[in-house]
Amino acid sequence: MKQRTTAVYIQPCSVAQKIIPRYKRGMFHVSRIKMKEEITGDGFRVTGTDLYRRLSDQPWIRSNPSRDTGVALLTVLYFIPSYYLGTNSGSWLAVMNFILATTIVLVVIPAYYMLKVLKEPLSEIGITKKQLIPSLGISLLMILRYLPILRTSLASIPDANVLPHLLYCGLCLWEPFFVHCWVQLRFEKAFGIIPGVFAAGICTALYHIGSFPIDMVLRLGFYGIFYGVLFRLTRNILVLWPFSWAGASAMGTIMGGFVFNWMHVKLYSVILLVQILCIWAFYLSERRNVINISGDVGVKSGKSMEYQDWVRACVYVPLMFYQFYLSWRFYNNLGLSWVANLGWLVLMVSGVFGWLPIFEFKRHGGVPEDQSYIMTTRLVDSGVYSVVRHPQFLAGVLICLSMMLISQHLYSVVAGLIAAITYAYEVVPADRRLVEKFGDPYQRYKERVPALNFVVGLFRLLRDR
Repeated sequence: MKQRTTAVYIQPCSVAQKIIPRYKRGMFHVSRIKMKEEITGDGFRVTGTDLYRRLSDQPWIRSNPSRDTGVALLTVLYFIPSYYLGTNSGSWLAVMNFILATTIVLVVIPAYYMLKVLKEPLSEIGITKKQLIPSLGISLLMILRYLPILRTSLASIPDANVLPHLLYCGLCLWEPFFVHCWVQLRFEKAFGIIPGVFAAGICTALYHIGSFPIDMVLRLGFYGIFYGVLFRLTRNILVLWPFSWAGASAMGTIMGGFVFNWMHVKLYSVILLVQILCIWAFYLSERRNVINISGDVGVKSGKSMEYQDWVRACVYVPLMFYQFYLSWRFYNNLGLSWVANLGWLVLMVSGVFGWLPIFEFKRHGGVPEDQSYIMTTRLVDSGVYSVVRHPQFLAGVLICLSMMLISQHLYSVVAGLIAAITYAYEVVPADRRLVEKFGDPYQRYKERVPALNFVVGLFRLLRDR
């Protein structure tokens, strides 16, 4: 008897020839498959039998645990009690631990471990351009499904507002990143696709125990498996975050009795910004072998310098997050509205000093095409760099000052002073590296422009004109 096969046609042939090589290099292990190919006038034909063989050759289940499997498991075990205490205990210590966990332990540390320690690409933590359009399309469809239900659910809760609640849930990068980009992918690497998906569901259920009713915990576990399958379709975090996760998390938190307001949005907007900047800094520093947490200028450096920078970051980053928490928990503590408004003004000024260097370096720094803005080949002393030498370090100091003014709390003042001094000390090793890179021109630049004092810098600039 003649074997019957089902054919899948891709039109036209030229398109197929572009798609198939990339398809071969993808998630299917087709190197062990002898593909039956037929080029005809109509295009490229792949038989149904071959498609089945590709699917069957996927690493669905395997056993290859490694060190990163253990690291992922440790973060899960740490977060289970942290989530319970953070959502059930009223103590500031528990809440602060929850904020640090969702900021550092679940996002920054996994990103550092993957990008800096294991030297893996961003795609290994779900950050990729591949499958971009399908991922965004699926995510938008998912949130459209949730919006009518969400509006109805919040209507029955007094003083509840859909917009801040939805925005807050969309700002929470930590949950999809932790569950799927970190735990799921690490367990998939160790045990295969199916165990990875189930690990995402089990992880989601475990850390909600005690904070949600048991039936809701089980439902969240099934949601974790569903979103694990969804994430595995593209391995792109954008299929989940921010749109799809905003809707799903908004519904889940309402069922758990949690409603969020604009203060939560402000707090997690800052946290999200810090998380993105950390991941970006890890990626750039490993990609170009540069060590520069603030992103002012990168030059090659040894491991000892990297260690010192990381130690300082471990001091001021938690202190800054503690300030964010105090600003949220004790906003305008002394009732001095003008002081709080001044704090917001300082925070906006810090944003100016933080972002202007990016454009200044790209315009005048001789940055090669398609390279990061920190890869300067010329000394930049114009624009914001004619006022201060290290505007992004200054931005960090101003953020600490703004949090002191916004919260007006003693603990914020103490934490802010320590963080600001530690952050300002970054100027010393940065100047040393820049002298090595640019030589005498930078030495003369140091004598002319202050490091952080923008008041003196503006005065000198106006005087010299």
